[in-house]
Amino acid sequence: MTSATPVFGIELNAADRSLWANALRRRIVTQGPDQPKTALLCLSPDSMEGLSASPLWGFCSELERSGLLKKAEVNTAGQLYLRSIAAISEFAAIAQNQGFELKCGPPPPLHFVLARNANGESKGILYFTGIESPLEGLVVSGFLTLDDHWIRVMNLVYDYVLTQSWDVLSAFRSDPRTPAQKARCEELLKYQLERREPYKAEVGGYEIVVEPDVFPPEMGIGTSQLLEALKKTGQALNTQYPSHCRIGIDVGTGTGILALALSEYCTEVYATDISPTAVKNAEENFRRSANGAGGANHKDIRVFCGNLLDALPGLDHSALSVVVFNYPFYPSPLAVYNPAGRQTAGITIVREFFEQLSRKVGNESVIIMPHAKIAGEHSPETVAQDKGFISLKIVEDAQGNSVYAFTKSEALADALCDRRQEDRGSP
Repeated sequence: MTSATPVFGIELNAADRSLWANALRRRIVTQGPDQPKTALLCLSPDSMEGLSASPLWGFCSELERSGLLKKAEVNTAGQLYLRSIAAISEFAAIAQNQGFELKCGPPPPLHFVLARNANGESKGILYFTGIESPLEGLVVSGFLTLDDHWIRVMNLVYDYVLTQSWDVLSAFRSDPRTPAQKARCEELLKYQLERREPYKAEVGGYEIVVEPDVFPPEMGIGTSQLLEALKKTGQALNTQYPSHCRIGIDVGTGTGILALALSEYCTEVYATDISPTAVKNAEENFRRSANGAGGANHKDIRVFCGNLLDALPGLDHSALSVVVFNYPFYPSPLAVYNPAGRQTAGITIVREFFEQLSRKVGNESVIIMPHAKIAGEHSPETVAQDKGFISLKIVEDAQGNSVYAFTKSEALADALCDRRQEDRGSP
C-alpha cells in the first residue's frame, strides 16, 4: 500500500482519525517478511526556508484560513502542526519492521492510496477533498480506479515525491537527543508557532525586530553570556591594542544582535547566515541601529547569505579578528530554528566551522563560542584544542553554561586573562 497524504488524518475529527490511525497501526505491527510493503509519503514539517515554507505548515495554515478548524478539536494551525509532530513520533516508534516506509517531502499534486497484490494487480483511490459543487451541495471525496492510466499517474507521482523526501523513520530511530534536549525542542517549537508575525524585543540593551522563523535571542540559553563575553573581549582589546584594526564576524547572525555588539569594539563588522529570512531580518535591525535605534555604535555592518564563513569576502589576515558563533547546540530530527537541516548541528557544525576558519582569518584572532550544559558532549572546546587553540573560559553562570574564548596568540590569551582577573578582583 502506498499513500501520499498529509499526516495520519490529523485534520479529521476524533472518531474518523481514530479509525484511520488504528487501521494504519494494525497494518504496521502485523507486517512480517512475507507481508506486502507499506509506504507513506507525508508532508514535510520543515524546509530550508524555515517553517513558513514547510509543506506541512502550509497545509495546516490553509485549513485554518478556510475556517475548517473552527469546529475542530484543534482550532489553530499551530495546534494542528504540533499534533502532526506527535503523530510522526508515535508512528516512527512503532514502525520497527522492514516492511514499512515513512518519508516526508513536498505536497504531491494529488492525494491517493495505491495497493498492489501478489499478482501485480493494482487498485488506486484518488482523493479530491474540498472540491464542492455549489449547486447540488455535493462534495467529491475521491474515486476508486483500476484504470492503468490512472495507476501509472499515481506511480509517477509517488516516484517523484519519493526523490524529494527524507527518511522519517531513520531520523527518529537514530534520534540522539536527551530528554532535556527533547523538552527544549518542544519549548522552542511552541514559541516559534505562537509568533508568526514580526515583533519587537529588547535584549541586552539592544532594541531589535524578530521575524518569524528567525531564532529569538530572548530565548537563547547563552545570549546574555555571549553579550557579556563580547564586552569583556572588546574592553581587553581596547586596553591592549587601542589603535589596532579589528574585524568582527558574527556567524549565524539571526537577528544580528551579536553583530551589533561587535560593532561597539570593531572597526569592520561582517555577519553571515544561511537563512535568507535571517539575513533580511539582520539587515533591518542594522538599518534601525544606523538610524539611531537599538543602542549600537552605528557602524556599517555587511551581511552575507551562505553557510558559515563561506560567503565572506577575502579578509586581511594581519588584522585582529573577533569571531562569534552561537551554534545550534545538538542535532534533532526536527530543524527547529535551524533551516540548514536536522543533522547540521552540534559537534558536526562546530568541526565544519573550524575547518573554514583557518581559511578566512589569521592567527591574531579570538573566537567566542558558548557551551550550554544542555549541549552535553557537543562542546567546541574539544575541537578548538585539537586545532591548536588556547582555550579560556571567560564567562560561566550558576547553571553550568559557559562562554569560551579560543585563540592561537599567546599575547591575546594573556590580554584576555588579565581582563578576567580584573573582573574577579584578583591582584
